[in-house]
Amino acid sequence: MAYLIDNLRNSGVLICPACGTGPLDAAETGIRCPHCGVLWPARNGVVDFYNRYLECGDGDQGEADARYHAFAAKLIRVLDLPDTPAMADRVGEIISRSLSLKSDNISVSAEINDLEDRFFGNDAAIIQPEPDAAANTSPQIVFERHYFPANAQPGTQLSANIRLRNAGAFPLSSRTAHGIVLAGRWLAAGQPARAAGPSARFPIDLVPGRSISLPVTVEIPDRPGPHVLRIGLAMDGGDEFVGDTLDIPVEARGGPRGILRRLGAAFAPPRPSVAVELCPPNPSYGEDHAFGVDTLKTCLAELGKARYRLLEVGTGTHPQTAWLENCEVVALDISAPMLELGSLYFGDRFAERLAFICADAFAPPFKPGAFDVVVMFSALHHFPEPEAVLQKLSALLAPGGVLAVMCEPVSNTLESACIIRDLLKGINEQVFSLDEYRLIFARAGLTPMRLRLAGASLVALLSLAGPVHSAR
Repeated sequence: MAYLIDNLRNSGVLICPACGTGPLDAAETGIRCPHCGVLWPARNGVVDFYNRYLECGDGDQGEADARYHAFAAKLIRVLDLPDTPAMADRVGEIISRSLSLKSDNISVSAEINDLEDRFFGNDAAIIQPEPDAAANTSPQIVFERHYFPANAQPGTQLSANIRLRNAGAFPLSSRTAHGIVLAGRWLAAGQPARAAGPSARFPIDLVPGRSISLPVTVEIPDRPGPHVLRIGLAMDGGDEFVGDTLDIPVEARGGPRGILRRLGAAFAPPRPSVAVELCPPNPSYGEDHAFGVDTLKTCLAELGKARYRLLEVGTGTHPQTAWLENCEVVALDISAPMLELGSLYFGDRFAERLAFICADAFAPPFKPGAFDVVVMFSALHHFPEPEAVLQKLSALLAPGGVLAVMCEPVSNTLESACIIRDLLKGINEQVFSLDEYRLIFARAGLTPMRLRLAGASLVALLSLAGPVHSAR
């Protein structure tokens, strides 16, 4: 077992995500919970606290083995691993599991199976299959959540997400002759309904059971006072809604734009927000992440502790914080194969300060208050309920701890090649505006300490808005 994982286990930081108790025992093939008896397996230095997979065949095994070994040779070169037959077998076995493991969650399966594109990209043209002939038959949807503010300035325009699930038996498509779109109408007593703004098209065909977050742009009425925004499906170019609708009360009134106090909601209004620092856009993905790391370094220096325990969520193979000085870093991801490659890459040289743990961020295997810092790089927008996962992760903060949300895309459209490609794979992609991020943070009970916007990439340092959690 990796040194730092053993240290976390011995100190009681690790708990069983199945029963929520600790301490845990070391076992020959992983970590065992003495309370509920679950064995969490370990492979290549990674403990798998997710371990909810559906095994699937991968066609002709001889053909698959040849493909895995060719892929393994490329990975060994790019990760600068020892070019030996033993290492080729280990990496090939990791690849095999990555491409064959499935989950009952389509997004989790897509994240695990996306190993090759994560390393080598995919420049192939995006070709969506032809729409199902039965698409848009008897459309049914369930509205899961939305991010429209309760108050807005009269006469302004805003964009916010509606998350919905296809609850019908047939796909929903905007690409057919009579395509389905998500439309908004303003309702007012004694007046005819009028369009609230342009309709939102589905960037991909939404299969039954799948959810998507669609940004919807609306024009706030000029007349101050209460209004009702009705959202629903409509045929492209049509005026009538098809199926269920969602009514959202919005009050048009003066005052600073972006007041995000949800009337009657279960969360407290956000405290006065900090100003957003506008920074030049970073020229590349790597430089954008380096910008986030530099912001985090400044934050750690200001906190002034001699040593930090840090949790990085959604790391994949390369945790961004692995090289931070005076930090013990736990790298957490839903893809055990990605983490195993990371464990091989960093090896023994980082054993005392870096641990790789596979787990669901909604069921993290750690006791409350275990970390000084929790950080995510370009990961928050992949969670269907970003406010819920932030709330779950904030419970892991020690008093005075910081939750850092790094390099989050700020946008109001899903119409980009990389987003559509990931959506087609099954990965959950969504984009939020700056006002929506403020609302998400407030719903999670977090207060911004610092907000930096580099082009369309947001860096946010957040603290607990309410009582702090118990110390570790």
